[in-house]
Amino acid sequence: MDLMDSMDSVTDYVRIAQSITIDASRERVFDFVSDFRNDRQWRPEIRRVELRGPLVIGTQLVQDAKVFGFFSLSVLSEVVEFEPGRRLVTRTPADYGAHIFNVRAVEELSVDVVRFVYELSFDRAAVKKALRVALPAGVVSTFYGAAVRRYLGTVKRLVEEA
Repeated sequence: MDLMDSMDSVTDYVRIAQSITIDASRERVFDFVSDFRNDRQWRPEIRRVELRGPLVIGTQLVQDAKVFGFFSLSVLSEVVEFEPGRRLVTRTPADYGAHIFNVRAVEELSVDVVRFVYELSFDRAAVKKALRVALPAGVVSTFYGAAVRRYLGTVKRLVEEA
């Protein structure tokens, strides 16, 4: 498993960016990771996903999660970039009260070998919204970075075995 791990954290902001190499076509990987209904298969905290329209720039989505198994969190995001087969970016609206930014990108390395890049950025307000307490960014980066590594391993397994 080829896993890039680059986590930047400062006092009030967390950025986790990781990637994994997957033996599958770019289209197959992108189709899987851009279908938010599939998130429940590789992100175990996700309980419900509601996509409010077709996947285009401006479409909103709501994801309900159970953080640490007992904190409920509902996140409203909107698609801000969409390049079919290659890149999908979502972020919370300006009036959400917490900044959450997600990038899902698929880069073709060779025939049927791609790199899936997953990036998640969020501010201290998002941590407090999820956990009811604002933990230091370094603690959140370490914990959630490990979770993202597991997520990517699951995506690799699911797509390669399909």
